[in-house]
Amino acid sequence: MKPTYRTINKLQISELHQQSEINHIAIMLRVGTRYELPNQYGIAHLWEHMMFKSSEQSNSFELLSRIESIGAEVSAYTTKEKICLHASYPQAYSNLVLDTLFEMITLSSFDQQELATEKEVIFDEIDSYDDSPYELIFDDFEDLLFQNHPLGHAILGTKVSLQQISSKDLEDYRTRMLTRENIVIAVSGELDYERLDHWTQGLPQSTPYSTTRQRINLEGCHKSIHKDTTQVHHMIGGIGFAHSDLELTTLRLLMNYLSGNAITSVLNYELREKRGICYNIESVVNSYDDVGLWGIYLGTHGEKISEALDVCKQEFNKLMNKPIQDTHLDKIKIQYLGQRLLSLDSHLNQTLIHASSMLYTQSAFDNSKIVKQIQDITPAHIQQLAQHIFNSKHLTSLTYDI
Repeated sequence: MKPTYRTINKLQISELHQQSEINHIAIMLRVGTRYELPNQYGIAHLWEHMMFKSSEQSNSFELLSRIESIGAEVSAYTTKEKICLHASYPQAYSNLVLDTLFEMITLSSFDQQELATEKEVIFDEIDSYDDSPYELIFDDFEDLLFQNHPLGHAILGTKVSLQQISSKDLEDYRTRMLTRENIVIAVSGELDYERLDHWTQGLPQSTPYSTTRQRINLEGCHKSIHKDTTQVHHMIGGIGFAHSDLELTTLRLLMNYLSGNAITSVLNYELREKRGICYNIESVVNSYDDVGLWGIYLGTHGEKISEALDVCKQEFNKLMNKPIQDTHLDKIKIQYLGQRLLSLDSHLNQTLIHASSMLYTQSAFDNSKIVKQIQDITPAHIQQLAQHIFNSKHLTSLTYDI
């Protein structure tokens, strides 16, 4: 059955009608790192953390036990453009979960003592990233690619910026950003619209923040940072595509072919299985409202890094200089379509995907459109994209040297 999609006073809602005793809900807020003021870096992620603390009606233990006592699971995350709060729960407790999540979002008290404690938790989170170069390099690479741009600072913020954020700053931020226009809700199950209206009717419709988009520098750059590690960590990539750009699908297919999760993806096979010089090779494709990025990560011992990068460049050149054969491209598509199908097998994943679609495209998710886009990709499309993104002028790289 197709999902029900509707907009009520600028609040976007999608209901997925699944036959299951377990329901899922995703509430996404168009609130993220790119909308932060320079002296408040990390405030969106800090707000997400404070949602799990005391509200104006309940203390933190009461909030969390209300959900966990029924066997439900709740989680949250922050990105450059959104905060997502999602839960999975027995169907009979739908209203209890809806009430609790909106209490967490709209009524956080931002208690000063709890705020100080939670900052220490995030400081530890920052330190854990610093101790994990494999994770840190993805953030540092994005900061390098988007330097001097609102997308070019870490989601966690810094210890200095977080220290400056007060309870009043959080209250003002929530007041400014929490509007019906900035909320999307996807539910796998049923939704009580009267209860939803109770929580959202008092919110303003629109957000008075600037939506100006800064120009992105397309010229590549290269940076090396010394790290006291046993491996060299390296990322190479460049500017990608926005959510609405049709080229995004081609880019995802290409990156999956080059360094996706499959053992037989080109770089996984060449570097790990065939040569044995890398344990971990993977790709990332991030898309935003107006721009995106792609990157390929690998880690190896210092004496092997030159060989590993030479293999990457050889594969880039193959894609730029000669079109993939039709039969080979058909196999690449079959693999990618199968992987996508597996990801949609989870009702929770479907709920999150539908919420993201509404947030970024203001429309319901339609998998058939994406399947058609994939099927329509030709060898010429792959070659043209490769010639664009692998152009040495556009490539950016970051190395953690030892």
